[in-house]
Amino acid sequence: MSQLGFDEAMNQVLSTLPGVYRSIQGMRLKIARESGVSRNQMDILSTLAVTPAMSVTAMAKALVIAKPNVSLMVNELLEKGFVEKAPDPRDGRVTLFRLSEAGVATRAHLRALISSAFRTALADLTSRELEALKSGMAILSDVVGKVVANPDVEGN
Repeated sequence: MSQLGFDEAMNQVLSTLPGVYRSIQGMRLKIARESGVSRNQMDILSTLAVTPAMSVTAMAKALVIAKPNVSLMVNELLEKGFVEKAPDPRDGRVTLFRLSEAGVATRAHLRALISSAFRTALADLTSRELEALKSGMAILSDVVGKVVANPDVEGN
């Protein structure tokens, strides 16, 4: 690829990502409000769906959210009955949290709402466009992973 083609691709990515991020956050905010949870609480539910038992410290690290904020959100999810707590069998001083049945159902409902929104948006794409989107998303995910893992990038 020529330097011009490289620069054009990089500028396209850098100019498109902020708008995509804002759009996704807007959609997540709307879904969260309709479901009675915050966007960060949605993230906690999704994280616990993938890693079934986590401490507040582990969640804070995984979500890159301050531990006191995660603690507050987890307590709110406890009050709503979406998470359960239990002592860590390896270290009784640590409390682990996992999804309750209501949390599993709520997380499934949130995911269904998001899937429905994307299904509607993708419905008019041709099979060629869908394949290009899948390929582009895989490439973008790989590139972002490299950026995040780069120790020369400030904040890593």
